[in-house]
Amino acid sequence: VALKYPSEPVIQHYCCYILSIYSFDTLTHIELASAKMLQVLFSMAECETTLVKELICTILCNVSICPEARGQMIASGIMEVLTQLSVRSYQSAAAGIVCKMSM
Repeated sequence: VALKYPSEPVIQHYCCYILSIYSFDTLTHIELASAKMLQVLFSMAECETTLVKELICTILCNVSICPEARGQMIASGIMEVLTQLSVRSYQSAAAGIVCKMSM
């Protein structure tokens, strides 16, 4: 839904809210780290909305505690996305993800 309406920040906010809540459950980490889902998250991370970027960092940080998910995230190119997110107010969240990726 968020990709279908990229110019609608409210839709992206709601999608990210739902996914961030979903990401607290460890049973969801493999699904959230699937190539298709990561593609959606990575494309939403390119938006200009601070809240969406913060929620994307939260989702990625939660998912990165799972070793299998970390492998999928690396294969999908998370380091490039973290480079984009490591500026401004997202720097500490991106650093947390990098730390978890190195576990």
